[in-house]
Amino acid sequence: MALVLPANALIVYLVSHSIRAAIVKTLTCAPLFEAGYFASVLFLIWRSGWLGSAAQNANHFDGCQQVRRQRALNLPLHSIGVRFAT
Repeated sequence: MALVLPANALIVYLVSHSIRAAIVKTLTCAPLFEAGYFASVLFLIWRSGWLGSAAQNANHFDGCQQVRRQRALNLPLHSIGVRFAT
């Protein structure tokens, strides 16, 4: 934010040649930049939680398959490295 707003003000000033327009447009865009940043952070948090739960479900499914194979062969579960969540 500390770099975006001054850059925005400079670009608006260079285009319009008006300090007043640069200040007004920069202050108008500041909440929009903040809302966009907030939305992107929320999206990243949501996506990381969704991917994490998908990976956890995949690991659980894989572990269940290994347990079934071991039980079918009557072998100890630790021989294939199956670890159960505690």
